[in-house]
Amino acid sequence: MRYIAAGVALALATSWVTSVHASPDKCPDLLPKAESELTPTRKLTPEDLVTLRDIGPVDPEDKRAPILAISPDHTRMAFQIRQANIETNRYCLGMVVLPLSKTAAPRLVDVGGDYMKVVYVTTGFADYTSPGAAAVVEAKWSPDGAWIAYLRRDAGRTQLWRARADGGDAQAISDVPFDIEDFAWTAGGSGLVVSGRPHLKEAEIAQVQEGRSGYLFDDRYVPVVSSKPLVREPVPVETFVIDAGTKAIRLAVPTEAKRLVPPDLAGLPPTARLATLSERGAVAWIQQPDGDTDLVAPTRLYVRDGREMICEASTCTQVISLWWSNDQTRVIYLRSEGEPHGRNGLYEWKPGAGAPRQILTTDDVLIGCQVVGATLICGREGALQPRRIVAIDLASGRERVMFDPNPEFRTLQLGMAQRLYWKNEFGLETHGDLVLPTAYRPGDKVPLIVVQYLSRGFLRGGTGNEFPIRAFASRGYAVLSFQSPASIGLAKGVKTYAEVNRRDRIDWADRKSIISSLHTGVQMLIDQGIVDPARIGLTGLSDGSSTAQFELVNGKMFAAMAVGTCCDEPVIVNTLDGPVIGAFFHKMGYPTLTEPDDAFWRPVSLRMNAHKIETPLLMQLPDREYLGALEAYTALKELHKPVEMFVFPDEYHIKWQPEHQLASFNRTLDWFDFWLRAKEDPAPEKAEQYTRWETMRAERDKRLGATPGP
Repeated sequence: MRYIAAGVALALATSWVTSVHASPDKCPDLLPKAESELTPTRKLTPEDLVTLRDIGPVDPEDKRAPILAISPDHTRMAFQIRQANIETNRYCLGMVVLPLSKTAAPRLVDVGGDYMKVVYVTTGFADYTSPGAAAVVEAKWSPDGAWIAYLRRDAGRTQLWRARADGGDAQAISDVPFDIEDFAWTAGGSGLVVSGRPHLKEAEIAQVQEGRSGYLFDDRYVPVVSSKPLVREPVPVETFVIDAGTKAIRLAVPTEAKRLVPPDLAGLPPTARLATLSERGAVAWIQQPDGDTDLVAPTRLYVRDGREMICEASTCTQVISLWWSNDQTRVIYLRSEGEPHGRNGLYEWKPGAGAPRQILTTDDVLIGCQVVGATLICGREGALQPRRIVAIDLASGRERVMFDPNPEFRTLQLGMAQRLYWKNEFGLETHGDLVLPTAYRPGDKVPLIVVQYLSRGFLRGGTGNEFPIRAFASRGYAVLSFQSPASIGLAKGVKTYAEVNRRDRIDWADRKSIISSLHTGVQMLIDQGIVDPARIGLTGLSDGSSTAQFELVNGKMFAAMAVGTCCDEPVIVNTLDGPVIGAFFHKMGYPTLTEPDDAFWRPVSLRMNAHKIETPLLMQLPDREYLGALEAYTALKELHKPVEMFVFPDEYHIKWQPEHQLASFNRTLDWFDFWLRAKEDPAPEKAEQYTRWETMRAERDKRLGATPGP
């Protein structure tokens, strides 16, 4: 289910915090092998995708925190590297220091800790914890460049650690009974300012006490994810100072606490975004022109340096990141461009000196960039290339690879990838990335899998990394990595996000727009003779699952489906989402339970349409969300429709445990092989699986009067 808030498509998820311990002795390959040690070219497997080494978030759209930390003397960088270990169902985590020189090797200065999940505070919940995605662990250099500090989670607590930049002496420097959430070095580097919410733990303990006499069911509940109430705001943030040598801790005074507050940018318009302060005190930002309140009106680039200047060039719109040049006289910026903003352009603009200069344009994603001298150092990834750290020359646009965490990927056989653009019936533009099977021959008509609903950067697993794009291609499928079009409500030029959400749900206009884009893109591939129209599968997670649900009810293009979350149904929305989230949905136009509206629900409800649905549906769901699927699953199961549901323990909206990711990948591959290619894996341990599926197929064929399948 997608809804719009501050211009971002969000998906609901929650959970209780858990941890998995890294084991240093099980992490021999945390740093990549030398080129001479790489194996010969071979076929890609699902394990290759699960065990990729990551720097920063898996999702390249995630801009939560810097992924690289540059030392004060601009000679080194520090970052966390992360790799799943399927055998132990744990993660190998390490802090790396990498010299910026061309010949120096990376150094691991700490190995260990628990996988950390991103934590959200939203819709009034103080600990609406996580969708399961990895938190971005940011290193911060001491003023003298001798140490890096970072957060590390062990035994269920997140504390502050530091390590020598030249290696060794990694140790915790905080030991408090609450999670450290933010930190900064003191001005002299003798200590660190830290912040956290001590009263959050107190509130959780108080709720345990409350449970002895029963919990009052009130606005603290989100039943679909927990049988216990969640902590509501406000929970105050408190700030402390820790002595780096003695580890003594005390309350911070106001001047110290300000080190955790962004620079004062007073005087900027309230609509200013991405404000960036130069060392000379000049500030650059973006905003919509004065008086223009249309949510989709293009933003412009502004600079205040004694006087206010605006960049009027068309290439100063759609800015997504801003930096000041090394000499503090030019603004370096990244913008979305092309139609429909599927590319990235890097520019520099000297305020008051003419039009911006383009440095480069690319389909690749640039993430976590920082200006260092005459270069921009970034994480860069493309359709065929996992994220690497590169230095981009700001004069020429040429890049130098500084660190490739996955050189083994170059030895894997990969199918070709091509960016495609098209419009739907509503005139909205979108794009998709077509990945051809590894051994594709021109003229072949092959089965197709569609993976939703964002397609940027490395084509790994779609939104939530739920469906293994490259493994599908290795198995003989073409894959369309599909980018959903802009919200239909935004396209109408409304003034508020609440209005966007209401417009999107009038006659399910936004879902119809997405389906129109989806059908148009797939039909284009059928018309080109690439895809067999009888063998097309659809996948979906979060909003992509809602699209799959809508297609199950209204379409006939797809022969099989697999989803990682499900479902939007009348009883679920009005009960299991809880009072707060339920009220939010009602404001968007969803009917209440006591004022049912079958006309509203009939175009999307699987329960109400179960009698006519025959498309095989695989659900692989987290234990914190599977209750939301029971209304639809039960209706389909009662009618003996081809549906199967698996529930993964201790999982979130996005699966995070390595063995669960691999099991989900492999079962999805088996599912589509069975329904689209009539293939079965002969492994003895899968015999029971195929017995169930063969029964499903025989029952469906009997209802349809079809010739029984093989």
